[in-house]
Amino acid sequence: MMTLDSTEFKGLIHTSQSLRGEGNFKEAIATVEASLGDMDEDCFENVYLEIIYAAQESGRSETAREYALRLQRIDPDIPTVKVILG
Repeated sequence: MMTLDSTEFKGLIHTSQSLRGEGNFKEAIATVEASLGDMDEDCFENVYLEIIYAAQESGRSETAREYALRLQRIDPDIPTVKVILG
């Protein structure tokens, strides 16, 4: 199980950020989504934000909205959630 402090989690976020930097947004999203079942609940806020960023950067507003709704259940006061959901 990945935790916020685990090397595996930090590597996953780094990989996603690198893929985003290369313009591989779909791959960044898929990489993170594939690991959701292996994460501690405390990781979800960070990974949902990572998916939202990749979705926004690639123009996938439906995906960004889907994960903003998930993130809203964790913390409705996150600025990104407020921007996406209004």
